[in-house]
Amino acid sequence: MMMINEGSMQMVWFHELGHLFRGHLELSQSHAIEFEADHFAFAALAQTEHYKLREFYLGLGALTPLVLLDIMETIDGSTEGRSHPSAKRRLNAALTFLRRVNPAMARNGHKFLLAVAALCNPTLQKNWGVSIGYS
Repeated sequence: MMMINEGSMQMVWFHELGHLFRGHLELSQSHAIEFEADHFAFAALAQTEHYKLREFYLGLGALTPLVLLDIMETIDGSTEGRSHPSAKRRLNAALTFLRRVNPAMARNGHKFLLAVAALCNPTLQKNWGVSIGYS
């Protein structure tokens, strides 16, 4: 669990560093720069030279902030904002990127998303009449 937390924190940290290092602070907010900052974060995490179990948990943790955003957007019925793409689009982009640079992390991330949906959907359906789904 600690490594999942670490992966979550590192994803957010590297995402924000991506904005800084890619010169986004002087640009208007847009979907494109959010995807670029996400790619920066996942690239940093995918290049880790850690042993496999650590890589697995860092990958799951890196997806977790986006999963939580997706759950909140689904409950709220939110659509994309002007500045940030939907969490579901960001998750799909992250997995597409990871398939290129770290296929093992992408496979484990996809399995994680399926497990989260299976675990969360009964409660989401019962309490809010919604569900999350990942293919």
